[in-house]
Formats: sequence, structure tokens, C-alpha cells
Amino acid sequence: MLTIVGTLTNRSDFGWKDVSVEAQFTDKSGKLFDAITAKADDFRGVTILPHGEAAFKIEGKAARPESDYDTYKVYARWAKDVDAW
Repeated sequence: MLTIVGTLTNRSDFGWKDVSVEAQFTDKSGKLFDAITAKADDFRGVTILPHGEAAFKIEGKAARPESDYDTYKVYARWAKDVDAW
């Protein structure tokens, strides 16, 4: 099981809701070989206020042995303007 815990930081002047987060994993050679995506429903309506922060945790099944996982990057892939309906 892979678990990534972190903080999303909103550097914009707009509030964001329905955020989707993706973690990408690379091996020692830098090759991308696994990813975990958490959809907006996984965060149960978390809103990130302008210039605010929100903690997140995403989990998924490992595609390879733990020793293959060298580094990872996390991306906010999707979000809606909090004022949009």
C-alpha cells in the first residue's frame, strides 16, 4: 500500500473546491512507473480558501516492490472555482 500525506497550498485569489490530486512515482532511473489519483469525491467537499491550505492523504495499491520506488511528485490535477455552481 502506498500512502502520500501532504498539504495543498492555494496561491491564487480564488477559492477552490472539488480538488483532484495525483501522485506520480519514479524509479531510480527517473522512469515513471506508477501513479495514484484521488478524485474530488475522496476529499468529501474540501474547500481551499484563497491563499489557504488543506491537508490531504491519498492511498493506493503498489504496482511494484517498495524498493523500486525512488521519488514522487504530487500534482493538483483538477479543481473548481468555489463560486461556480
